[in-house]
Amino acid sequence: MLTTTLFDWAIVELVAEDSPHQKRLFLWGLVSEDLLGRFQNGDYVFTSLITAIYPDSRQVITKTNHVYNLVGPGQRVKASGDELEMLRNGYSPGDIELIKS
Repeated sequence: MLTTTLFDWAIVELVAEDSPHQKRLFLWGLVSEDLLGRFQNGDYVFTSLITAIYPDSRQVITKTNHVYNLVGPGQRVKASGDELEMLRNGYSPGDIELIKS
């Protein structure tokens, strides 16, 4: 299976006021290898909705059936709709924290 490998990654939970009990998870990270040839080393990725997380193999599957391998320590963050849009536009979770403070 062709995969994309990410480092400096975060699982992002959308915190939506209209549906506070529904968890919608996305993946943000930096590419170290992309066997599909979509991304260059160091590009950022913000995925479609996560459909499965496999902690033992450190893999994430998204709604578009892409498989992501996770390398190194990651983080889990919560984001509002506005912050989610910032992540889609290339800001990192750390960038957003700096902007908020």
